[in-house]
Amino acid sequence: GLVLETYSCLQRNVLAQPQEAQRWFAERAIFGTYEGIHPELKADIRALLQKDRPDGQTLHELITRAGEDSKAAKHPVACELAALLVAELQDWNLQLGEPAHQQSDVKQQLARSVASAGAKLAVSADAAALFPKLSESYPATADARKRIDFLLNHYQPRIDARPDGYNPDDLHESAINLLSVGIKVGTDAYKSDTGARVFMQKTTELQRLLERRPGFKAAPYVKAQAAKLHQGRFDVDG
Repeated sequence: GLVLETYSCLQRNVLAQPQEAQRWFAERAIFGTYEGIHPELKADIRALLQKDRPDGQTLHELITRAGEDSKAAKHPVACELAALLVAELQDWNLQLGEPAHQQSDVKQQLARSVASAGAKLAVSADAAALFPKLSESYPATADARKRIDFLLNHYQPRIDARPDGYNPDDLHESAINLLSVGIKVGTDAYKSDTGARVFMQKTTELQRLLERRPGFKAAPYVKAQAAKLHQGRFDVDG
């Protein structure tokens, strides 16, 4: 099937890159797959953001859920972004409790300057390296809703349930394992199309990520090489 073919091709192409390029890919490929916000939580926050009059009780529940969800994060940057989301939701909750028209001009000015300062310090250098747009464009606005919306746009949901093979201490191994799981899911797709559908949704981003790396070269393989590669016996340098 398509999932099997796509992940086999992805794995071939990843393993054909130099080690440094493989590491670069791995550091980013774990986000939106092994790491990230729970898909349902993201959808529910998004739904509340779109309401003209958000319900305070619902927001409280989302803050609690986001706090619980942050415990699933293993990678330091994932932990940081999960905590940032909780903080932004809490800020939104505070803003809901005190409408802008009731805030004094001084307070609004202060909020703007805090937001502006916060924007520059929104994420750590490690997070900025992985998510450049988060550091470059984090909204300098006092409106927490806009900041939450921005964060959700740039932080993809993980695969739920988290696939096997994740080791936060070895991202290269994790990324290769992820592609192997994709191959297995593709092989077993006739048993369950649910997993296959989720993995298929992730392929575009993974492919784009791989091709974004400067110097990327797709590797043409003959079948014998592909077979050796699939069995983990392919010598990249040879």
